Amino acid sequence: MTSSFFSYRVWLFFLLFIGCCLSPISHAETESPPPPPPSHKVIVTITGISDILLNNVKAYLSIEQQKEHPNLNPNRIRRLHKLAPEEIQKSLQPFGYYRVVVDATLTEPAQGETVWQVTYAITLGAPLLIDKVDIKVTGDGENDDAFQDILRKPPIVRNAILDHQLYEKLKKSLFSLTEERGYFDAQWQRTEIRVDEKAYTAEVYLWLETGTRYRFGNVVFKQDIFSDAFMQQFLTFQTGEYFTNAKLLEMSAKLAESDYFASVRVDALRNQRDAKQGVPIDVGLEMNSRNRLRSRLGYGTDTGIRLSEEWERRYVNQRGHRLLMDGIYIQERNKYIGDIGYVIPFSQVQKKDLTFNFRYEGEDIDANNLALGLGFGDSVNANAKGSTRREMFSLSVNKQESRDWFLPVEEVIGLTYFTEKYNLLSLLTTPEDYYLIDYLIATGDIGADELEVLDANFKVLMPSVHWTYTEADNRRYTTRGQQVGLNLAGAIDGLGSNLSFAQAHLHGMFIRPLFNKGRVLLRGDIAYTQAKTVKLLDTDITGSVLPKSLQFLTGGDRTVRGYAYESILQENSAIAGKHLLIASAEYEYKFLQDWSVAVFYDMGNAFNTYNELKLRQGAGAGIRWYSPVGLVRLDVATPIAQEDSSIKVHLVIGPDF
Repeated sequence: MTSSFFSYRVWLFFLLFIGCCLSPISHAETESPPPPPPSHKVIVTITGISDILLNNVKAYLSIEQQKEHPNLNPNRIRRLHKLAPEEIQKSLQPFGYYRVVVDATLTEPAQGETVWQVTYAITLGAPLLIDKVDIKVTGDGENDDAFQDILRKPPIVRNAILDHQLYEKLKKSLFSLTEERGYFDAQWQRTEIRVDEKAYTAEVYLWLETGTRYRFGNVVFKQDIFSDAFMQQFLTFQTGEYFTNAKLLEMSAKLAESDYFASVRVDALRNQRDAKQGVPIDVGLEMNSRNRLRSRLGYGTDTGIRLSEEWERRYVNQRGHRLLMDGIYIQERNKYIGDIGYVIPFSQVQKKDLTFNFRYEGEDIDANNLALGLGFGDSVNANAKGSTRREMFSLSVNKQESRDWFLPVEEVIGLTYFTEKYNLLSLLTTPEDYYLIDYLIATGDIGADELEVLDANFKVLMPSVHWTYTEADNRRYTTRGQQVGLNLAGAIDGLGSNLSFAQAHLHGMFIRPLFNKGRVLLRGDIAYTQAKTVKLLDTDITGSVLPKSLQFLTGGDRTVRGYAYESILQENSAIAGKHLLIASAEYEYKFLQDWSVAVFYDMGNAFNTYNELKLRQGAGAGIRWYSPVGLVRLDVATPIAQEDSSIKVHLVIGPDF
């Protein structure tokens, strides 16, 4: 019995133990978790200040930064509100306000609501004025004009409102000059703003010890292709000259622009600087491949299909000479161009070089191009039939150099000898009528000057000079810029030439912003040529004793839109005109990041005489796409006040300048 009672008690104790253990678990399984606390928000209102002061207060104010924090609760809101007056006062001190009064109000939400209201009414008080400004530059920099320019007109002056931002800006400007101008041992001796709250004034101290100004040391170019003499062409400074970072960056840019090198690294070894030897300059260079071959396929409404093949020998020898060969085919007029150029560089900094060039041009001249007696060449003269070939061979030498006159100008001085042949008589007569032409020549009814125009065989030795000035705020999308070019050329009969002429050609383009997203493009060309003009075949048709390559035609994508390519010519003029006048105005509006629309008005003509000169006019609209490969322009235009009012489509790929 005793054993049974003991067993019973053991089992009872075991059941009670299990029940105690399981009871909380069972309760936990049946009881739902407590709901999360509600999320609180704060509406912050700040009065008494605006603009930059308001923005700075908001940036400093913790309750403003955390007003929609998911973990906001009443205790946190009260704590942040308590910090706000001091935060506001500190945020306004950088602007010179040290007696700011903040009236802070906290409105708790109604029962069951979670939106709090806080208001900070700010009274700025009088700003703190500067009583003393003590700015010193000692060391070699004391006599440096760059530092003196700042010290003569510092942004911080006595009796001005204390502005911490101006102070930091001045401090940064002074020390940046030490880095830019070679004061690599420069140190601040004192940088302090002392505020006397009783007197309510401030004292500003900036004492800079520049130490020694270092000079450029030896320059080491790490490459094994070019001679040392050639590499000296890239130097924008001389060893021993005072160091400036701008000249170092300029040299780096010249090396990169030269196309000789795939990568450029320029380092000033400041840790190896020496007061006597200067700062060594280490230039690491990786060569570009010696040869470059480029094939291009293009299309333009002016030219039709355009094919080109270009081969360049980037460096022929250790002196950096270049060899270029280029072949071009243009569908319009079945035109072929071949170029061989040899370039001898003299200065990479001034972009000074000497180029020898051989060139061939060949193109068809047919009835549409001849335009005898027509207003423009879209029509066909009944007397003109067939086609003839114009061919030109030229040899030239050109010296190119960047000039820094009152404006930066690119100058090209050249001397060219060329021959140019074409026979217009073959377009005006049949083979059976050749005897009549011979008879007219023999009897003097066709003079020598007429014959030079109709059966051209020009030999020209032509000196020339060309100047170009270009300025643009952004080459991809220019809103403010201009380009002006002037070309002068001439020849004298008997001095290597069988004709005399003098020619001036002025080109200008100006771009200015207009309204918020627009710009205006104004373009003009004017050319005048002093050369003989004769009447042909006892008619009123005129021709100039001048090679076609030196004459002008207009019309097309880049001149007067609404007309076919080079189809505009003064009435009663043969093949081309010796004078040119073009004007264009265009307004472009950018409606998307890379897209814009445009409207334009063009006018112009090529002519031999000023009598009865009529400027052909065209107008239209277009769309512009600033693509990754360049500006793409699609225009639709029509002639104005012409019997032919057909619409022309113009497509151009290329920059403004």
